[in-house]
Amino acid sequence: MFLFPAYAVPPDSGPFYVQDVGIDRVIRELPKVVHALQEGKVPPEITVYFMGSPTALGGQVTEEWIAAVNKNGMDTYGRLYAEYINSLKNTYTVEAASEDDSQKRFTWKEMRHGNDRIVLQGVSKGAIVADRTSNHLDPKLQFITQRLFDNPAGDHRPGETMRGLQSAAGLIGETVGRILTDPVMQGLMKRNPSFGKYIEKKKNIQPDSSEQKKLKMRAQLAESRVLFFGQPLDSEKRSFERQGLQDPLSTNLEDL
Repeated sequence: MFLFPAYAVPPDSGPFYVQDVGIDRVIRELPKVVHALQEGKVPPEITVYFMGSPTALGGQVTEEWIAAVNKNGMDTYGRLYAEYINSLKNTYTVEAASEDDSQKRFTWKEMRHGNDRIVLQGVSKGAIVADRTSNHLDPKLQFITQRLFDNPAGDHRPGETMRGLQSAAGLIGETVGRILTDPVMQGLMKRNPSFGKYIEKKKNIQPDSSEQKKLKMRAQLAESRVLFFGQPLDSEKRSFERQGLQDPLSTNLEDL
């Protein structure tokens, strides 16, 4: 299970900022473990990976990365994460999965029969990243991959300027609104700098140089630009999407 974080200003958007989704996934998986134990069976092994970001705490950004994001959009992230997930492919059990199989459509029951499974789940920008990651997985891994998208941001076709403007205005409005009115957000923001310093010390992470801070902000601006102009989800691949009816980034009167 691989979890991808939402859009956030550096040095945020790292693995620590998607833990709420991880906790939710663990709680959802607990019944499978409990039922197996009650029946005297070996419980399934479930591993949750919290994916970081080059722009996050501990990450590094280069000029080449920024150029790649400007040119290829979120596909740049997809290739990066897929490279890591593909390196784990020998740890998965995939029965009767050939390259031809990966091009077919299967029911979820058929997909799970005799196989492990991979779940790619992303929130906001992370949903687009999860989608692009799945496109670059080994065909045998695509056969057992489930994609979960929560309130995807930037899911519109290039040229739909109003959608881009809505996403930008929604992100700014939601951020400002939560900062002013949400006590939980206010508390998190107050503790965030101390938390960052604690992690740096705990994990022996060197603070970013002034040059690296500039590169990360430029990378963030590149991400903002490509999301503004549109990064539509691939509707041809099996996926599950959850969309908040009042999400300001992507819902309009027509949708309601």
